[in-house]
Parts: sequence; structure tokens; C-alpha cells
Amino acid sequence: MSTATRKSTASRASKTVEKPAANPNAELENQVASLVAKIASLEKELADLKNTVNAQPAPAAAPAAASASGRDEELRLELRKWIKTMNNPKRPTILPNI
Repeated sequence: MSTATRKSTASRASKTVEKPAANPNAELENQVASLVAKIASLEKELADLKNTVNAQPAPAAAPAAASASGRDEELRLELRKWIKTMNNPKRPTILPNI
């Protein structure tokens, strides 16, 4: 057997002074509160931005392309002739005047 003496743990328990329990979630609660404040400020900024965007008039429509007005009919005719003669080996190829 061992010759070591045992010490009572009851005397140690009476000597320790219990500290008041600090809120372990206090830091997390502070972080959550700051995040909620940031979200509120961002929502306000978003609402202001939407109001300014809605207040601006819509940009004017772009003018129609010139090729859609039928001005390039001659060019289309020249290209049709060139493609037809290019694919036909019996006729000389007609080069378009561009």
C-alpha cells in the first residue's frame, strides 16, 4: 500500500469563493445588435437608392438601324449575284461593287 496521505476536498470547497456568473453570450449579443443596426442602415440606403432611380426619367430609345430601312437593296442584289455565280462553275464569278 501507499504511504501517501489523503487530503479532504471538503475544506477546499469551502475556501473557493463563487464569482457571480457573467453572461457568456454578452459578446455575441453585442455583435448581433451591431449587425442589426448595419442591416437597418443598409435597408434605408437601399430605399433611398430606389427612390432616386425611380425619379430619373427612362433613357430615350435608340434610333433604328439604317440597314432596316431598305437602303441596302443594291448591296443585297450584288451579293446575291456574287454567291450564285461563285457556286456555279459554268459561269464566271461576278464580283460585287461594294
